[in-house]
Amino acid sequence: MENKFVEFIKNNKKVIISSVAVGVVLVLGFGWYSYYQHQAEQQAKIVQLEKDSKSDKEQVDKLFESFDASSDESISKLKELSETSLKTDTGKDYLNNKVKESSKAIVDFHLQKGLAYDIKDSDDKFKDKTTIENNVKEINKQIDFIKKVDETFKQDNLEETTKSLTDIVDKFNKQIEALKKEEEQKAAEKAKEEEKKQSEAKSQESSGGSSSSSTSSSSSSNSSSDSGSNGGGSNYEAPATEQYSSGNSNSGGGSNDGYTQYWNIDAGGNFSYYQENHSNGDVRDTSGNHLGNYGGGITEFRRR
Repeated sequence: MENKFVEFIKNNKKVIISSVAVGVVLVLGFGWYSYYQHQAEQQAKIVQLEKDSKSDKEQVDKLFESFDASSDESISKLKELSETSLKTDTGKDYLNNKVKESSKAIVDFHLQKGLAYDIKDSDDKFKDKTTIENNVKEINKQIDFIKKVDETFKQDNLEETTKSLTDIVDKFNKQIEALKKEEEQKAAEKAKEEEKKQSEAKSQESSGGSSSSSTSSSSSSNSSSDSGSNGGGSNYEAPATEQYSSGNSNSGGGSNDGYTQYWNIDAGGNFSYYQENHSNGDVRDTSGNHLGNYGGGITEFRRR
């Protein structure tokens, strides 16, 4: 049996060799075909990926054409854009970079807007408390907006970014306090000045009243006194103010001796009474003590 197999091989040697060669060629050919097919598929995928990536980028660029970093709705708009669905990782990375750049643009815009409210120390506006207070409010608005951006889109070195704004706010707050103290000092000085003026006015009124009263008393006294006395008798000077107390000749202390009683008020506001005899010009007090005479050439007594 073995001899027959060996003999078969010898007789069919060429056929066997040819078959083996064909088999090897087929195997190698299929291998090469599979390899090149895989390479072609990979290349096609790469080409398609590039097309998709390009399409994603174009889509992102188109979406961001209308984006406005200065808008009050810029944060919500950017949030919406960041959630855009894309096909490729390349497109997603491109979108993320675009979002990061745009968020930084928002921060830069509000940073510059806040810095615009700065005032030099030499500027006249730096002495206007109202202007400075308004500027502090506006700068704080920009700082708050920047912080909102950071809450949604994390920023690098946020504290360092906003430091220039916080420094301005600190400078303004110190100036506001200084201006407040200055206003309080001026108000206190003005109050003192007003108080001083009122005090002086009251003093002048009081002095004027006393002077008027004194002048009135002196004038009355001078007009009532006898400027041409002939001497030799008692001189009687009439009171500053006198009034008729009773027109009845019986009013003189209840006596019926021809005296009429009068009363007067001196400069100090004190009341006093005296009696006159119109028959002989005698003047006496209510106790009957002789005060003088305004007739008969002894002493002229003038009554207002």
